[in-house]
Amino acid sequence: MICIVLWLFFLGAYAQSDSLYIDTVYIQSSTFSSSHKVLLKDNAPINNLAQSIQQSEAVYVKNYGGLSLATLSIRGSSSSQTGIYWNNLSINNSMLGLLDLSIIPSSFMEKSALVYGSESTTYGSGNIGGGLYMTNEANKSIRLSSSMGSFGNYNNSAQVGFGNKLVSSIKVQYQSIQNDYPYTLSNGDVYTLENGSGSQFNAMYNSAISIGKNDLSFNYWHTSANRNIPYTTRQSSGNDSTKDFNDRFNLNLNRNIYGGFFEWNAGYFINNNQFFQTELINENINHTLSNRVTYKVIRTNFSYTIGLDESYLTGQSRNYAQKETQHRIAAFTNFSHRNKYLDFDIRLRQEFINSSLVPFIPEISISKKGGLIQTALKLNRVYRNPTLNDLFWAPGGNSDLLAEDGWGGEIHTEFSYKKGKFNLVTSLTGYTRSVDNWIIWTLISGSSFFSPRNINKVWSRGVEYSFSSKVRLNNQLELSNSFNYNLNLSTFQEAQEFPRKEIGDQLLYTPVHQLNNNFSLVRGKFEGRFITRYFSSSNGINAELEPYITGDLHLTYKHLIENHRINIQFQVNNIWNESYRIIEFRPMAGRNFLLNITYKLN
Repeated sequence: MICIVLWLFFLGAYAQSDSLYIDTVYIQSSTFSSSHKVLLKDNAPINNLAQSIQQSEAVYVKNYGGLSLATLSIRGSSSSQTGIYWNNLSINNSMLGLLDLSIIPSSFMEKSALVYGSESTTYGSGNIGGGLYMTNEANKSIRLSSSMGSFGNYNNSAQVGFGNKLVSSIKVQYQSIQNDYPYTLSNGDVYTLENGSGSQFNAMYNSAISIGKNDLSFNYWHTSANRNIPYTTRQSSGNDSTKDFNDRFNLNLNRNIYGGFFEWNAGYFINNNQFFQTELINENINHTLSNRVTYKVIRTNFSYTIGLDESYLTGQSRNYAQKETQHRIAAFTNFSHRNKYLDFDIRLRQEFINSSLVPFIPEISISKKGGLIQTALKLNRVYRNPTLNDLFWAPGGNSDLLAEDGWGGEIHTEFSYKKGKFNLVTSLTGYTRSVDNWIIWTLISGSSFFSPRNINKVWSRGVEYSFSSKVRLNNQLELSNSFNYNLNLSTFQEAQEFPRKEIGDQLLYTPVHQLNNNFSLVRGKFEGRFITRYFSSSNGINAELEPYITGDLHLTYKHLIENHRINIQFQVNNIWNESYRIIEFRPMAGRNFLLNITYKLN
């Protein structure tokens, strides 16, 4: 439906007089509208997105190790409450409600932003704790990268760009890993991880062209991954494995019209997951067709945006009684008023799912700008619809589930100071969020399998503090440090039987304290970086996971000759060989090494 309206609008607009055209500059990242925004750093070709986030932010990445599953949790949210977006469209798996970040190369994305706080009014269901936003741009650079590391880790990637009016780029990446690292049990016994090998292949094509006042871009992204499922510390045999095949198509149209900016994002995403125990046991296939249309007008003291979202989801599995579908359509609007001292924003969203009305989603924010100190206050409603698996998986699916629904608020203060060659930015954010009908998979009394149910309420609240500084001592020497600390209390407001939880108990796999510190020293062509991460204890299903602290050392040599750049980087990860678990019974790798060489021509 949106496609038809869009093309009628576009054809009519194309015939309009040039007098309606206003030459504006569009910044795609301006859609990242949260008051607390962090751009990912150090997007090296050797990293996947899960590793990039772990190295730069104090957020919890639920990582099984190596190329195994890695998902993201922000502000005590579950992985399915974290939105993952590619060129403004959600690419979360519609059956699971989450996305595996371990098979996404960070180098494939020209821009990646990690946003703290809900964007439900702008992006809809699932964006409760925050989101990860990725965008692509076609460019004419050439890049070759090759790395090798401990436990049979080999990673090679290449990128080539070409064209003049039509600019295109092609990226490919292949990684394989044995993942046969040693680990230690609490009694001191040492074992080697078994059945942990895997490989992945990524390919992406990006193209962009300007035709008159229209900017068109097309993106295609293919991922295939073959991964064994490592033994837990309680297993002595098994050969379980998975195969994942993802194809993502994306078309974008941007046009200045009627004194504003019009944008259309369209996508078609195919996810195929296969589970094996020697032979194929199950195949889960889901398709998503998405359209997003926005129109934005910017004036001196105000701006407004109106938009429509539409998505059609299908899911098919041996564990479904039949092929399941879901149609979502939403209208949203953003209004911003700005003066010399304050920014005032109102955002509204109304969504329908299979013609059923979803609760109205409002948001209001006020921010003070100017001077050394800036403050922002936000209040918004949050929600998440049950996933297809929540509703239809057999056995266990619950068609009577209610949508997660709640309210959240935050206050953010930032201080920035610059004098000469010294820069300092520090910020403090306090937030609270209460969600009714929180969905959790658990055993029901008298049942032998897990089933999702709504628990009464989960209350999340916390504090986020960040500090970054940089000083250039001379033309050759620069010191910088980035510190992030998150205090997060996410507690049950209703007791449950299995796993046994009382009112006030912390959610599973949700550390109260999370800390990340990046210290960097640059001298001429050499850079040294030391990354420290600390996570306090967290509750597992059967037992408490111990707190852990890890350190990574990165040494980089950068050589530049005109437009040619060569980077050589050596990493020592988990430098003091910490034995730890992020997921219960899933040991992580101890001290390991990685060497990467990258050549880039701009």
